[in-house]
Amino acid sequence: MPENKSQLARLLFIDEQIRQGMNSGRLPNCSSLAQAYEVSSKTIQRDLDFLRQRWEAPLAYDPQRRGYHYTQENYGLPALHVNEGEMVGLLLARQGLEAYRNTPVHDSLMAVFQKLADVLPDKVSVDAAWLGERITVLPEQHAIIDPDSWNLVCRALQLSRSLYFDYRKPRDPNAGRRQADPYHLTHYQGAWYLLAYCHSRRRILTFALSRISKVELQDRTFLVPEDFKLADSRRNSFGIFQGQKVYQVDLRFNSSAAPYVVERIWHPDQGIQSHQDGSLTLSLPTTDLIEIKRWVLSWGEEVKVLAPEKLQEEVKRSMAAALDSYR
Repeated sequence: MPENKSQLARLLFIDEQIRQGMNSGRLPNCSSLAQAYEVSSKTIQRDLDFLRQRWEAPLAYDPQRRGYHYTQENYGLPALHVNEGEMVGLLLARQGLEAYRNTPVHDSLMAVFQKLADVLPDKVSVDAAWLGERITVLPEQHAIIDPDSWNLVCRALQLSRSLYFDYRKPRDPNAGRRQADPYHLTHYQGAWYLLAYCHSRRRILTFALSRISKVELQDRTFLVPEDFKLADSRRNSFGIFQGQKVYQVDLRFNSSAAPYVVERIWHPDQGIQSHQDGSLTLSLPTTDLIEIKRWVLSWGEEVKVLAPEKLQEEVKRSMAAALDSYR
């Protein structure tokens, strides 16, 4: 097998050029192949040696026509062997792109998969046609992102340049102007979020990219602090949003919900205590109560908040308000 995907792409290119040369009468040589592929002649020579020695290609040099040709016209490159697990993984990843169909990243990722498809021979070692009928990746709901905003934010991340943008909070119809230094872009539950240092708040905030508009790339550059590590910043988070105070959350799930709770990891620092009646207590830290409150409410009567008291009261108010809406 070739050493890497890049070499495989070159080998396929060389094979195509040789076949075209044999049909046209203008055979390619090291210099013409190197110039066309924008690599060195030595690289092409190593690829030609690989074709001869490893793939036993009937490759010969014609001094009269100053180029390479196959001495056997029916020669074909050997099939690339892809095992079943690798093919399943690749095609499932391709299916997963449907979750981003209406976002700016979709076309870029599709282009990457097309490039992978272009370097794969027509035949592989497994028949993956059954995947579409037997395995499906269901797309999640996704937030709509302005393509211009996406491109400018990515540009700012690449160049470490500050941004000006309008930001609209969920319950505020009026957008406020922000200046921020973008540190990191992350995807969470169908939406993209920008972790950036906000100059007005003087701390790192999380901005939903779907609420960002009128983005301006600034000339000012910045350095990401050496002590900023995404894993550390998310250590005590339940979800995407972060606060400054760490809450210890204790939730009592009844016996009906307990089997569903234990089969997942909800937080890297979670603790679970089982009880004789089949219920359990899930404990975890978080710096923001917004998302965990929504998660608790989604369990309905199957969970009770034991701590903190602030989360208890917020859940009670939300449940009372929901009940009032049905009266």
